[in-house]
Amino acid sequence: MTGPVVPGEAVARLTARRSAARRAVHRRLRVIGAIALLGAGLYALACALLFVVPGGDPAPDEVDAVFVPAPVTAAKEAVALRMLAERRASAVLLSIPERAREWGTDENRHFRICRPDRGVYCEIAAEQHARSDARLIARLAGRQGWYRVLVVTDRSALLDARLVLGRCTPALETTVSTVDETPPGGWIPAFLRETGALLTDRTGACRPS
Repeated sequence: MTGPVVPGEAVARLTARRSAARRAVHRRLRVIGAIALLGAGLYALACALLFVVPGGDPAPDEVDAVFVPAPVTAAKEAVALRMLAERRASAVLLSIPERAREWGTDENRHFRICRPDRGVYCEIAAEQHARSDARLIARLAGRQGWYRVLVVTDRSALLDARLVLGRCTPALETTVSTVDETPPGGWIPAFLRETGALLTDRTGACRPS
């Protein structure tokens, strides 16, 4: 049997237990901090590759068509129309989202320049992903006799566009050029969107089921 615990020993044991508990908490906090730093570092690296490091190919001197996937922004539209005006492209193909049918939407303005007789084609995109874009390019290319196609997309979508075009339009000579339109405030949603797209499009079927 142990003898009675004197007050000094009780205080020492309590202090030791508290010190051990604090050390355990500090260890857990250090582990959590290390994981958070690792995650932040990986996110920063991914953002650098998606949004900072220059990407895309220079626009060729001449192509059969320039394709602009939805959403068709002013910057991407300007690149395509400039290629057409400079006679470096025979046609421009704009992918317009389904909601653009509603009057007053931002995308509705693109219908004003849709003139097939002037080489500007617009197609309603029921789906907005790279595989749908590739199917649209392949269909119009077969109909119009296009072979060399320039795709003008966001820098964040570059990897996905290259992956899908390589898989789904092997008969075409495609080039992917980019415009930098994603501000730092939009990096997180763009990162999540494009990461999901890469995972889906890596295994998704090129043709609709």
